[in-house]
Amino acid sequence: MERQTGKTMKMKYAKLGKTDIEVSRICVGCMSYGKASDDFQPWTLPLEESTKMISHALDLGVNFFDTANCYSHGTSEEYLGTALKSLGVARDKVVLASKVYFNDGHLSKDAIAREIEGTLKRLGTDYLDLYQIHRFDYSTPIEETMAALDALVKSGKVRAIGASAMYGYQFHNMQIAAERNGLTLFSTLQNHYNLLYREDERDLIPVARQYGVSLIPYSPLAGGHLTHPEWESPSKRAQTDKVLRASRLTGRRFPWANRTPRTPSTSSATAISTSSRSTRCRRSASRSSRAVATTGTSTMRRRVVDRCSSSRQAKVSTRNGANRRAVSRRAIR
Repeated sequence: MERQTGKTMKMKYAKLGKTDIEVSRICVGCMSYGKASDDFQPWTLPLEESTKMISHALDLGVNFFDTANCYSHGTSEEYLGTALKSLGVARDKVVLASKVYFNDGHLSKDAIAREIEGTLKRLGTDYLDLYQIHRFDYSTPIEETMAALDALVKSGKVRAIGASAMYGYQFHNMQIAAERNGLTLFSTLQNHYNLLYREDERDLIPVARQYGVSLIPYSPLAGGHLTHPEWESPSKRAQTDKVLRASRLTGRRFPWANRTPRTPSTSSATAISTSSRSTRCRRSASRSSRAVATTGTSTMRRRVVDRCSSSRQAKVSTRNGANRRAVSRRAIR
């Protein structure tokens, strides 16, 4: 579906997964909004500037806004709700999404029940269109998390649920747990995906497509690196963002991401192979990124992708064909 938003621009729309929730193909990520602080990020925008950006997005036909309970310690949600109210936007004209995990109790039943109330209050609404788990919780049984999310859907506080950064086998196991217990399945997956990071093409994205799940990739421009004429940028965010600064020192784009499995169980055999491949490809991409930091953007993209492709080919060429097919079947079963 398309909607005319100007003389030369049309916004495209799509449904979230198998739901009837219609969203613009462009989503506004709201981590940039909220009260700046040294213990979160010092570059976030104040309410007035946040409202201007939200207003401009609405004028262009954007109706999809994604935030989280941890962004700027909850003030991102507050700024988004306040901006929409001051702009006179009807609740049913926008799709609001938020996330839960970086809080006390992570994804336990009690934590989810508590955090949704805080999110709704800060946004100034009585329901959320999309509630996403921000990370996989190793400390809470999957069944407990999925049951807690399902209860929110049945109560009318949440219309749909989604997941974020995790391994393919983890996403698959959570969907299976929901199916077996008659619970609500994830409709969306918000994963790290761009021209410089394509690791999720191995297993996470195929599993998501198997379930008819919509993808909401975060960092689609690699923190702006795919738009800068040079690798570095003089912007305040580039100079003060803790993640970007850490990535320069460690070579990792998202050092906080909790993506390393702890003690693999027999049901996570796929993760053992995937983890080793992922580590090699990330290291290779990091080396390539640093090596071409002073070259043009197009050259940088090509070298990083080529290096990752070579890593995958080397792995495939040394693996027994029968074992490879067995791992593949486990990943998508």
